[in-house]
Amino acid sequence: MKLSHLFVCISTATCSMGVYSQNTHSDSPANIEKIEVFGHKLTLDNQDVAASVSSLNAKEIERQQVADLTQLLRTLPGVDVSGSVNPLSGQPSIRGLYGERIHVSVDNVKRKSESDGSQNIAVINSLGVDPNQLKQVQVLRGADSLTVGSGALGGSIRLVTKNAADYLAAENGVGVNVAANYQSVSDAVFYSASAFHLTDMLDTVAYISQVNYSDIDIVKKDHAQEDEAIAQLDKIKNESQRTNLTLKNTWYFMPEHSLQSKLDFSETESLDQPYGQRLDLGITYPTLSEDYKNDYIEGMLNYTYQPQNMFIDLDVQAFYSKKTYDETTNGYIMRGENKIDFDKVSNGENKRYGLRVANLATFTGLIDHKLAIEFSFDRELFDQQQYEKKTLSSYYGQSQGDNVSLSVIDQSEFFNKRILLTAGLRYDNYDRSSDTFISFADNKNNALSKELGVTFKATENINFYMKAAEAFRAPSLQELYKKDEWRCHIGGKLCYSEPQPNLKAESALNYEGGIGFA
Repeated sequence: MKLSHLFVCISTATCSMGVYSQNTHSDSPANIEKIEVFGHKLTLDNQDVAASVSSLNAKEIERQQVADLTQLLRTLPGVDVSGSVNPLSGQPSIRGLYGERIHVSVDNVKRKSESDGSQNIAVINSLGVDPNQLKQVQVLRGADSLTVGSGALGGSIRLVTKNAADYLAAENGVGVNVAANYQSVSDAVFYSASAFHLTDMLDTVAYISQVNYSDIDIVKKDHAQEDEAIAQLDKIKNESQRTNLTLKNTWYFMPEHSLQSKLDFSETESLDQPYGQRLDLGITYPTLSEDYKNDYIEGMLNYTYQPQNMFIDLDVQAFYSKKTYDETTNGYIMRGENKIDFDKVSNGENKRYGLRVANLATFTGLIDHKLAIEFSFDRELFDQQQYEKKTLSSYYGQSQGDNVSLSVIDQSEFFNKRILLTAGLRYDNYDRSSDTFISFADNKNNALSKELGVTFKATENINFYMKAAEAFRAPSLQELYKKDEWRCHIGGKLCYSEPQPNLKAESALNYEGGIGFA
């Protein structure tokens, strides 16, 4: 361990200060055991959900002491991380599905992974969220298109960040929190600082963090055979870093009105990585390397109107996000006496913006039930360029995707809340087009997602549930519109990829039953 790392650990400090005041904000830490698996307005206790659900609260997250979100997700059942040797390239997977086949959101805004069906376009992931700023992680395993639309064939991951009320235990005041740690396994140094302020009218949090990974020293195998090249290594390249910035505000204008704004920014880079981030290719072709960079910015506004009316509980959310990525390949390989250059630069940009309107109505009588109706629209714009041997190509082209959806979900209670029934329908219409491949017609279609779940509360602490759910994934822009030729297997034959504009949506049908424990 380096002396500077030891100093960081010893000098870790956490400080906070608050001023006592009675506070009754609705999103206090006492509510974080609820899980929003049936839409943005309907909630249930974790054990009452008719689905396979796992969650972590703020204390459990803090106990993990991880430097990256993927390390935290790996601790949940059914969740794994696929990827390469670079920790910031890990992609969460649920029941073996990852990328665009699962849904990941942060404060109800989707964090999308662009994929051409076989690989992710941006190698560095978009999960620029420091685990220390999270108050809850929720994972639902199984088909979940009812609440999120396209994607979620394997399930969904919902991340909720802290408010000032969470840092200050819902007491008015001001405070700061500073932390640092070092992990010897991945040679990672982590720093974070947050400042927060809570009044009856305003909840504000400002957050900054950085994690740095260095090359990892490993024990070399003394008597490794020639075909055990990896065993001969004494170092794994791991030079990478990520910086996160977040500003989150919630204004409480009146008891019925509130407005939340959130600005997220993350900058990630991973330098001098093995070709394709494959350790075996890094050993076989040591003269090849790749640099990866990602910038991500996201803005969100969420207005809530909750009057003293059983039929109105309104949310209106607007968001905008932009992700840029750069991938640079440097070096060459030798084929006999021939030197084959692999110098290449790829850069891309993905923009998304959208609007969501949701309302929750509560009905009492012979059957108590809640009815959630949600309308959403989002648009995605993607552009990618590639320079190889001073020649410009547009592998994926300039493309656009529109999504419009309407969902209706009912949650009913029977026999003094012993039986909970959830039924819902969602209609999605999607439209994909490309400015580059104008000879192709737009890829248009629609999908109807249905879900029915029932929970029987046998005792106060034991529940039984059954669920049937459908999910679909509309084709991505990148797998619809791509065209290029490249050298297969590094120096081998030429291979081709062609656009497939008539690609249909994937679908999934999930039946599930289980037991829930409080």
